[in-house]
Amino acid sequence: MIFLGNLLRAVGDVGSLLINAYIFLLIITAFASWFVRYPVPPFVQAVYRLTEPPLRFLRRRLPLVVSGIDLSPVVLIVLLTLIKYLLFDNMSDYGSLLLFKGRIGG
Repeated sequence: MIFLGNLLRAVGDVGSLLINAYIFLLIITAFASWFVRYPVPPFVQAVYRLTEPPLRFLRRRLPLVVSGIDLSPVVLIVLLTLIKYLLFDNMSDYGSLLLFKGRIGG
């Protein structure tokens, strides 16, 4: 029981951390699209390579441009936040519950 609780907490915490890091990269992408001009710095190119495939996927399937503003990063951030709360945070909480039950013998 304790092993499973630790495993669920670890997976939930790492998943949550990775989603938070990716959301941070999406925010960098949005700001870079407003301020960075050519030539694009290598760091910004790397961030674009990481964030552009899911954004391109959303742009192909949904009309997310309103008044010339691309809302695909906002939609992706909302989707990732939902995944984080519904999947990874619940997994971590359930792991904590299993650890608590394992320690008190329940």
